Amino acid sequence: MHTSRILHLSVIILLITLFTQNPVFSEEAQNYYNRIKKLTTEKQFKPALELSAKAMKEYPYEQGFAAYSIWCSNELKQFDEAIALGRRALKKWPDSPNIKENYSWSLVLYTQDIIENKKGIDPLPFAREGFELNPNESSMLWLAISLRHNGNLDDAIDLFKEGAEKYPGNRYFSLNLLYIHIERGQKARENNKRKYADEQFALAYKIDPANEASLMWYGISMRDNKKYFEAVKLFSEGKRLYPSNKYFSENLKWTYVDWGSQFTENNEIDKARDILNKAKKSFPNDPFITSSLSFTYFRRDHKKWEALSIESLKLLPKEKLKTDNVYQVPLLSGRILIHQGNLEPVTHHGISTAFAWDFVIVDENNSYGKSWNRKEDHLIFSQPVYAARDGIIHKVFDSSPDTEPGKNEPYETNHILIRHSDGELSYYAHLKKGSVIVKEGDTVKKGDGIAVVGSSGKYVDFPHLHFQVMRDNVCVETRLSGFELYSKGVWKNPGPVIPKKNEILRSVWSR
Repeated sequence: MHTSRILHLSVIILLITLFTQNPVFSEEAQNYYNRIKKLTTEKQFKPALELSAKAMKEYPYEQGFAAYSIWCSNELKQFDEAIALGRRALKKWPDSPNIKENYSWSLVLYTQDIIENKKGIDPLPFAREGFELNPNESSMLWLAISLRHNGNLDDAIDLFKEGAEKYPGNRYFSLNLLYIHIERGQKARENNKRKYADEQFALAYKIDPANEASLMWYGISMRDNKKYFEAVKLFSEGKRLYPSNKYFSENLKWTYVDWGSQFTENNEIDKARDILNKAKKSFPNDPFITSSLSFTYFRRDHKKWEALSIESLKLLPKEKLKTDNVYQVPLLSGRILIHQGNLEPVTHHGISTAFAWDFVIVDENNSYGKSWNRKEDHLIFSQPVYAARDGIIHKVFDSSPDTEPGKNEPYETNHILIRHSDGELSYYAHLKKGSVIVKEGDTVKKGDGIAVVGSSGKYVDFPHLHFQVMRDNVCVETRLSGFELYSKGVWKNPGPVIPKKNEILRSVWSR
């Protein structure tokens, strides 16, 4: 009886052992692998994932099915599930290269998804873990991109450089490096750190001289530094390589304009005309090049200057020459005379000054002052100048000396530019040296004091206030308000109008 019970127990233990070591399954493991492989080859990842999940339950210690599940989840862009599977699998098989590779790929793909779809999640921890698990080409690239994304630019640059050396066939390492230099250059340029900006643009260009962005910004850098010959070559090459990018043509055109203007300012007129006539052949219908060419004849050949100035205006659509905005007269005085009005052939012609005014203050006899020869004797000299419209101070210059009437000296005109909400600029010129009471970036309201009238600039002739409105580099026809017109002994309010040469105004606005 005792022996029989021992034998019975032994049989039970044997059966348990046999079933534990060799369980009965619905399919052999190899059959699962074959079927999953077939499905993945056919890119049927959803049924492949379902079959992998089933196989994992039946073969919990078979790491291959876990790897297949991670892979299929990645292909289905189910990155959260793939990462969760990867973490569990890595915990179970910490030394498995197969698991590490597939889990690392999940982390890399998730990093890419976060950045490209702007998910608002920090990609760096995922990218770093993916690289540490499997430091290969892809994981290195996305770790570097994540560093760049997070603003860790120095670390990103080091990794992009390492990647470019290690994987020379992968252009994305050098391309990202190039764009970091360009972004740094752009930011430095915006903050007036020109030297550093130029260095960054040069580094970008060195990486790839044929790259669209590096060509553009290195060309801009050359133009900023008045290296016009080099800038023309770069923009011309960009125009040839990227004909659909209009900014190469635009920058090429403005480089010619700046180059010609520099020669004109230096009184190298033949060189200026040579450059601008060459530019005119490339851009025959461009008003700005024609206008710059016209200026080479200013006060040298009046008829030629006037003809080219008129031509430049005709090259612009009429709607580009007007604004619907109304500006307040920028002086506060009882008798303001329009010494020179719109389209006056003395200096107000062409796209840069066609619709400007020259204001002076006169007495009851319409005299400009006690005498003509002393600037201080002119009634307008030292009179306050006021903002004609709300805006932000865009540019200020007031370090040139005030000259005596008729003694124009080669100094830059003291001036203020105010940028308005719609991008228009109001321009106040011939200001007195040191009189500007605003600085760049200041917000001003219509009627705020900004400077006083002086007699500065190469073509000032006598004390007066030159005022005009600009839009897209064009002087536009503008209506003024805040004044009455004097006619036949009577002051009348004409409403917003364009005052003309020799008309007398008086301000009717108050501060």
